[in-house]
Amino acid sequence: MVYEVIAASVEWNPSAERLRELTEKMPNSQVTEFGNVVVKARVDSRSTRSTFVVDDSTNATRQTITREVYQRVAAEQDTYLGTTDVVVVDGYIGSSPEYRTRARLIMESANANVAGMQKQLYYPVDDDYDPVS
Repeated sequence: MVYEVIAASVEWNPSAERLRELTEKMPNSQVTEFGNVVVKARVDSRSTRSTFVVDDSTNATRQTITREVYQRVAAEQDTYLGTTDVVVVDGYIGSSPEYRTRARLIMESANANVAGMQKQLYYPVDDDYDPVS
């Protein structure tokens, strides 16, 4: 299955240097005396209140939304992304080629620090990796 990324602009798998450059442009970032970049954020972790599971079951006990609500939210997100510059970071979860799974992060360029961290967490893609598929 192919998922097309439609945005104002897309940078596919930028280098660590490019992600740092974008991060340094963030108004809430600064370079420390040791040459590292620190970003001050209002939220420092994922919030359970912001995480939903799509589940049409009437027996759901988790924080769920229906498929219809999901489709509405996804359409709003797609509309927003169409006006935004983004970076795409592709990689693998798992080191074994036999069992690993592909992973992709699509992040606003304005929040490049998140993409920079994710690039460190993924196992890198191979030279023949096709970022569009």
